[in-house]
Amino acid sequence: MMTSLVSEESTASIRVFDNVHMIVEVDDGHPEGITVVDWVFDGLPVNESDETTLPLSFGIDAFYPNPFNPTGTVRIAVDQPGLITLSVYDLLGRQVADFSRNASIGYATFQVGEPHWTSGSYFLVARNSYGSQATTRILLVK
Repeated sequence: MMTSLVSEESTASIRVFDNVHMIVEVDDGHPEGITVVDWVFDGLPVNESDETTLPLSFGIDAFYPNPFNPTGTVRIAVDQPGLITLSVYDLLGRQVADFSRNASIGYATFQVGEPHWTSGSYFLVARNSYGSQATTRILLVK
Protein backbone atom coordinates (compact mmCIF):
# COMPACT_ATOMS: atom_id res chain seq x y z
CA MET A 1 0.00 0.00 0.00
CA MET A 2 1.28 3.51 -0.81
CA THR A 3 -0.15 6.81 0.37
CA SER A 4 1.01 10.31 -0.55
CA LEU A 5 0.46 13.44 1.53
CA VAL A 6 1.02 16.87 0.02
CA SER A 7 1.09 20.27 1.75
CA GLU A 8 2.34 23.70 0.68
CA GLU A 9 5.74 23.04 2.27
CA SER A 10 6.35 19.33 1.79
CA THR A 11 5.39 16.02 0.25
CA ALA A 12 5.37 12.68 2.07
CA SER A 13 5.05 9.16 0.73
CA ILE A 14 4.16 6.27 3.03
CA ARG A 15 4.65 2.68 1.90
CA VAL A 16 3.60 -0.33 3.99
CA PHE A 17 4.78 -3.87 3.23
CA ASP A 18 3.22 -6.98 4.83
CA ASN A 19 1.82 -4.87 7.72
CA VAL A 20 5.20 -5.04 9.47
CA HIS A 21 7.51 -2.83 7.39
CA MET A 22 6.88 0.85 6.65
CA ILE A 23 8.96 3.44 4.78
CA VAL A 24 8.19 7.17 5.02
CA GLU A 25 9.84 9.59 2.59
CA VAL A 26 9.49 13.32 3.25
CA ASP A 27 10.59 16.05 0.83
CA ASP A 28 10.38 19.37 2.67
CA GLY A 29 12.24 21.35 0.02
CA HIS A 30 15.49 21.70 1.98
CA PRO A 31 18.76 21.33 0.06
CA GLU A 32 19.70 18.33 2.24
CA GLY A 33 17.28 16.25 0.17
CA ILE A 34 14.63 13.73 1.07
CA THR A 35 14.33 12.36 4.61
CA VAL A 36 13.70 8.62 4.69
CA VAL A 37 12.51 6.77 7.79
CA ASP A 38 12.34 2.97 7.67
CA TRP A 39 10.38 1.09 10.40
CA VAL A 40 10.00 -2.61 11.05
CA PHE A 41 7.23 -3.39 13.53
CA ASP A 42 7.71 -6.19 16.03
CA GLY A 43 4.06 -7.17 16.15
CA LEU A 44 3.61 -6.26 19.82
CA PRO A 45 0.29 -4.55 20.63
CA VAL A 46 0.32 -0.82 21.26
CA ASN A 47 -1.28 0.41 24.47
CA GLU A 48 -3.54 3.34 23.61
CA SER A 49 -4.54 4.29 27.16
CA ASP A 50 -4.34 7.87 28.41
CA GLU A 51 -1.32 6.99 30.54
CA THR A 52 0.91 6.43 27.49
CA THR A 53 -0.59 9.07 25.19
CA LEU A 54 1.10 12.45 25.40
CA PRO A 55 -1.19 15.49 25.54
CA LEU A 56 -1.45 17.77 22.52
CA SER A 57 -2.36 20.88 24.50
CA PHE A 58 -2.10 22.33 28.00
CA GLY A 59 -5.15 22.07 30.22
CA ILE A 60 -6.85 20.64 33.26
CA ASP A 61 -7.48 17.05 32.27
CA ALA A 62 -9.45 15.90 35.31
CA PHE A 63 -10.36 16.63 38.91
CA TYR A 64 -11.54 13.77 41.08
CA PRO A 65 -13.57 13.19 43.07
CA ASN A 66 -15.81 16.17 42.36
CA PRO A 67 -17.45 17.01 44.71
CA PHE A 68 -14.57 16.34 47.10
CA ASN A 69 -14.07 16.10 50.87
CA PRO A 70 -11.53 16.88 52.27
CA THR A 71 -9.06 16.62 49.35
CA GLY A 72 -9.14 15.99 45.62
CA THR A 73 -6.64 15.34 42.86
CA VAL A 74 -6.20 17.56 39.82
CA ARG A 75 -4.53 16.12 36.72
CA ILE A 76 -2.98 18.66 34.34
CA ALA A 77 -2.08 17.87 30.73
CA VAL A 78 1.42 19.24 30.09
CA ASP A 79 2.31 19.70 26.40
CA GLN A 80 5.66 21.47 26.97
CA PRO A 81 8.16 20.96 29.81
CA GLY A 82 8.46 23.77 32.32
CA LEU A 83 7.02 25.38 35.41
CA ILE A 84 3.37 24.59 36.20
CA THR A 85 1.48 26.70 38.74
CA LEU A 86 -1.89 25.80 40.20
CA SER A 87 -3.87 28.39 42.15
CA VAL A 88 -7.12 27.80 44.03
CA TYR A 89 -9.61 30.67 44.47
CA ASP A 90 -12.83 30.89 46.47
CA LEU A 91 -16.02 32.47 45.09
CA LEU A 92 -14.94 35.90 46.33
CA GLY A 93 -11.76 35.70 44.25
CA ARG A 94 -9.44 35.20 47.22
CA GLN A 95 -6.51 32.90 46.59
CA VAL A 96 -6.69 30.08 49.15
CA ALA A 97 -3.83 27.90 47.87
CA ASP A 98 -0.94 28.05 45.43
CA PHE A 99 1.25 25.20 44.15
CA SER A 100 4.09 25.12 41.63
CA ARG A 101 6.58 22.66 40.28
CA ASN A 102 8.54 21.78 37.17
CA ALA A 103 6.90 19.16 35.00
CA SER A 104 7.90 17.26 31.89
CA ILE A 105 5.60 16.50 28.97
CA GLY A 106 2.78 14.22 30.10
CA TYR A 107 0.49 14.63 33.09
CA ALA A 108 1.16 16.39 36.40
CA THR A 109 -0.98 15.77 39.47
CA PHE A 110 -1.59 17.95 42.52
CA GLN A 111 -3.54 17.28 45.72
CA VAL A 112 -5.81 20.17 46.74
CA GLY A 113 -8.00 20.77 49.76
CA GLU A 114 -7.54 21.78 53.38
CA PRO A 115 -9.59 20.89 56.46
CA HIS A 116 -10.27 24.57 57.20
CA TRP A 117 -11.85 25.29 53.80
CA THR A 118 -15.59 25.86 53.95
CA SER A 119 -18.11 23.99 51.81
CA GLY A 120 -18.75 25.55 48.42
CA SER A 121 -17.34 26.18 44.97
CA TYR A 122 -13.69 26.89 44.25
CA PHE A 123 -11.85 27.63 41.02
CA LEU A 124 -8.66 25.93 39.93
CA VAL A 125 -6.42 27.99 37.65
CA ALA A 126 -3.49 26.15 36.05
CA ARG A 127 -0.77 28.07 34.21
CA ASN A 128 2.41 27.09 32.43
CA SER A 129 5.56 29.11 31.81
CA TYR A 130 4.55 29.65 28.16
CA GLY A 131 1.45 31.73 28.98
CA SER A 132 -1.22 29.03 28.65
CA GLN A 133 -3.97 28.98 31.26
CA ALA A 134 -6.87 26.65 32.10
CA THR A 135 -9.65 27.06 34.66
CA THR A 136 -12.23 24.70 36.14
CA ARG A 137 -14.73 24.80 39.01
CA ILE A 138 -14.62 22.28 41.84
CA LEU A 139 -17.06 21.68 44.70
CA LEU A 140 -16.23 20.95 48.34
CA VAL A 141 -19.06 19.24 50.26
CA LYS A 142 -18.59 18.62 54.00
